[in-house]
Amino acid sequence: MKALFRQLTIKVKLILIISIAVFAVIISQAISLNELWLNLNDNKRNELKNITEVAYSILAKQNSLVKQEKITIEQAKSTIKSEISALRYGNN
Repeated sequence: MKALFRQLTIKVKLILIISIAVFAVIISQAISLNELWLNLNDNKRNELKNITEVAYSILAKQNSLVKQEKITIEQAKSTIKSEISALRYGNN
């Protein structure tokens, strides 16, 4: 193996070293992009979970008010519609 490497010209050795370095950079970038993708998906999932929990708490609160007969079902529906429609996911 050493004899084969010694027979190569300087130009070929440099091309070989640069090719290996470029390949290593490409691999590291691919791994970084994969990690970024996973983090973005986790963030979206968490944000959706939080919004869903907020919507559920709105429903639970209005339900308890209806059960306590402090508001009517129609008032609860109206409040639920307005509060849930005000929730936003991301920039939407």
